[in-house]
Amino acid sequence: MRRLLSIVFVATFVAASAQAKSKIDRLAGLAGDCLTEIFVGCDTETHGTLETGDCTTGDGRRVDFFAFNGTAGQLIEVMVRPLSTTYKEPVVALFSPLGDVADPPSIGGGNPSATTSGASLFYQLSSTGTWDIAVTSDDLFASGPYVLHVYCGVGDTSTPQSCVDQYLLCGQTGIWELSADSCRFQNDPSAFVRWWVYGVKNDILRLEQSSFSFTPLIGLYDEDAKLLGSSTRDSSFTAKMTFRVPETGWYQILTTSEEDNKGGDFTVSLECSGSGCTWPYLNSPTPNLTVPRRGDFATIPFTVNAVGGFFTTLLDVNGQAVATVGPGSTSITAPPVLRPTTYSLSFSNACGEWISDAFQIAPEPTRRRSVRK
Repeated sequence: MRRLLSIVFVATFVAASAQAKSKIDRLAGLAGDCLTEIFVGCDTETHGTLETGDCTTGDGRRVDFFAFNGTAGQLIEVMVRPLSTTYKEPVVALFSPLGDVADPPSIGGGNPSATTSGASLFYQLSSTGTWDIAVTSDDLFASGPYVLHVYCGVGDTSTPQSCVDQYLLCGQTGIWELSADSCRFQNDPSAFVRWWVYGVKNDILRLEQSSFSFTPLIGLYDEDAKLLGSSTRDSSFTAKMTFRVPETGWYQILTTSEEDNKGGDFTVSLECSGSGCTWPYLNSPTPNLTVPRRGDFATIPFTVNAVGGFFTTLLDVNGQAVATVGPGSTSITAPPVLRPTTYSLSFSNACGEWISDAFQIAPEPTRRRSVRK
């Protein structure tokens, strides 16, 4: 299977901020001692399960650790996608090799009622070596199967190393830092991190940023960088804002500091009910061969994991659309089968596209009748 992903690049109370950071500190203490599997290279999809016997944090949350060999300058996407309703509020965190003081982000949590949520992070690797990935949950009792995606691309060396955009889903919290390697405003001595959300019309976005290190400030922009709203200061440690989405589409959340030249750790949280998307993932492969009666229609079933709905398209061998069905569908129908024909399935939404392996639909062989003389 291959995946074509459309990625956009350009980027509680005080106690809640401290608690979120301490979760990552506890995970970092386990990294290297609880290795689940080593996979070399990029563009991999690895299945795992949160289950009894896994490493656990101090409060008992299950954690799986993975490692991969990364190269400085690579731009990577890491995504954990639960495949069971018992695994909710997924969290993914990245840890740098020994000797590298970089502070990669951690993203996750989510709406406990969401059964198809995922957590993803992007990062431009700051050094060559073995990087650790933690897969866990904000749900103390979470368990079940998941798939871990790791994809790599070419980073942008013309921008600061940590100037990489992230995505947020409803209920999720991002934990990161403002540093000298973060994005910078033009003609302004301030750093920022950009987060993208796919907003659904009339959904209410509730944003909160907390930090012990600086006075937080949130700006919300449309896809064309037009300012739509900014936060109010709840205290010197917390900024909040509420925004009703005017039209369905992409929106930018910029987290920064009210003070010039200030940095440090912070958290940003998004509460909403219907926004966000994850690119579709086909849970199981399509049959290599389907054999209906000659002249009959052939129905191809599928089970897809995605947030935000998706469209399914049946493609012929030349990549031309033959049939399309909308969100909520679990099968698609091919034209009447007269000869062996090769197809593939495309699953797409605002976050990206998944194209299945090719498969064949062929009519039943013609049966010859014997004639008695």
